[in-house]
Amino acid sequence: MGFFSKRKETRDTEDLGAHNQDEQPGVEEGLSNDLGPFDSTEDSDDIARVDFGSLRIPLTPDLRVSPDVSEDGRGISGLTLLLDSSAVRLMAVASPKSGGLWKDVRGELKVQLTKQGATIEERDGVFGTELLAQVPVQNAEGRSGRAPMRFAGIQGPNWFLRVIFNGAAAVDEEAAKPLENVVRNIVVHRDATPRPPKEILPITLPVDTEQEA
Repeated sequence: MGFFSKRKETRDTEDLGAHNQDEQPGVEEGLSNDLGPFDSTEDSDDIARVDFGSLRIPLTPDLRVSPDVSEDGRGISGLTLLLDSSAVRLMAVASPKSGGLWKDVRGELKVQLTKQGATIEERDGVFGTELLAQVPVQNAEGRSGRAPMRFAGIQGPNWFLRVIFNGAAAVDEEAAKPLENVVRNIVVHRDATPRPPKEILPITLPVDTEQEA
């Protein structure tokens, strides 16, 4: 597992749902279960993981990890994992025990993506209710096109994990399986610091971030 340059977070899909009221969780809320992701208070297993603070990522051959730098440049808001032709972006935030964040964030995503000209499909996926969006993009040559993005939300006991699949994993079930398996084996840690709902849980970098694991 490798580590490489930091990515600066863009505004278009990052600061979502900061002021809405939380609702009661349901089946569609993508509740974490026996398949993971797991809470740090649960019994440990024998899987080796790299500790990034609020996110503990399982060691995976050829997996590359890049921190997402917050928009203000003052901290790290999440991690991007890359494997083959796919990527997944992760952000863990504080959540009340009542849950409900995914329904809230999902609604705001629909509004925001629609304003960007994206087409959106809500569907049942491996992590519960998911959104599949075709987002307008422009390449380096100035040509316009659309890029697929697959959004999922996973509710923990006092945290919420936002997941965005890009590349082949957004649309190809077989291509998605390796990264889905990585996500399933992530451990999320919420520290004892009181935090309002949707505050980003801190990411810290391992000391030997330039080393191959």
